[in-house]
Amino acid sequence: MGVNYIGPKPGRNDLCPCGSGLKHKYCHGDNGKVALCNRIVGEFMSRLIQKERHDRGISTDEEYQEFLDMCNPKMPPKVVTEHDVDEILDKANLKRCAGALCGAPIPDTEEFCMQCKLKYIGG
Repeated sequence: MGVNYIGPKPGRNDLCPCGSGLKHKYCHGDNGKVALCNRIVGEFMSRLIQKERHDRGISTDEEYQEFLDMCNPKMPPKVVTEHDVDEILDKANLKRCAGALCGAPIPDTEEFCMQCKLKYIGG
């Protein structure tokens, strides 16, 4: 009833996944207590939001919305391209192994990784 579970539904004596600290049977497992729990959680979250806004110096609703947009876990992750990986390797003084289909990061002074050396040269 209004509760969406990620993963298996908890047992009656398991802790409720909402984080209330109550057993599931006394919290979201009991339809009569769901509204009370949601109200308490809502009030708690409201206090946390106000504290976070104060701590971060966010005074306007627009600044708060920008903060939420930046922190939104539902945003699609940034696509990492080969160019991004190459830049990271360059900054770390690394390059890709020259072995066929390998591409493992190796020091700039080497040509092949240890696995490719063993496969192509010593194996």
